Amino acid sequence: MIDVSFFLSQRQDATLSLADERHVRVVQDAGNLPGVMRVEPFRSILVRMRNGQYEKKLPIQGMPTDPTLFRLIDSALQPVSLPEVGLVVD
Repeated sequence: MIDVSFFLSQRQDATLSLADERHVRVVQDAGNLPGVMRVEPFRSILVRMRNGQYEKKLPIQGMPTDPTLFRLIDSALQPVSLPEVGLVVD
């Protein structure tokens, strides 16, 4: 499980979290910091999903279609291809 998390899925050494939505320039600026080799934008927001009388709060994560640092991995331990638009539901 640790190998999957740190070597296949979450391959970054550090994560910069911001409280509010920022312009893509902030990601580019982070890439200019000393020692930074690669940056990748990522956004997570909490949403309320409803179906009839049922309701559940879930995070929705926005990420590039071809991530290299934080990747979704399937049950065969292969990276999941993400669509250009839309929502992938597990």
